[in-house]
Amino acid sequence: MRSQGLTLFLLGTLVAASPLARRDASTVLADLKTIGTNVGTLITAIKNFDGTLVGTVPITTDESTVEPDIKKAITDTTASSAFSAADSSSVTPYLLSLIPEIEQTTGDLVS
Repeated sequence: MRSQGLTLFLLGTLVAASPLARRDASTVLADLKTIGTNVGTLITAIKNFDGTLVGTVPITTDESTVEPDIKKAITDTTASSAFSAADSSSVTPYLLSLIPEIEQTTGDLVS
């Protein structure tokens, strides 16, 4: 009986974790825009850092917002079917525009 309950639990977890609907380019683009907005907020928090322990709170909070955004974008991209040429031409430039922001954020965090 116990193993049956465990099996049902694991099966339920797998079903809950699997995507229920295919994602599309508009979903991925929305995810990327969310990342862009939240990386911008993180950049501002880093620039406003005053060197105190209390000053790290906004940075930590903003970073903990960006990480799940990135994971969601990865999940949605993985669950998407192949993008059409038109979809790719809308998603790719936005993705490429995020690279300098993410590099700046990484550089600012290190310094």
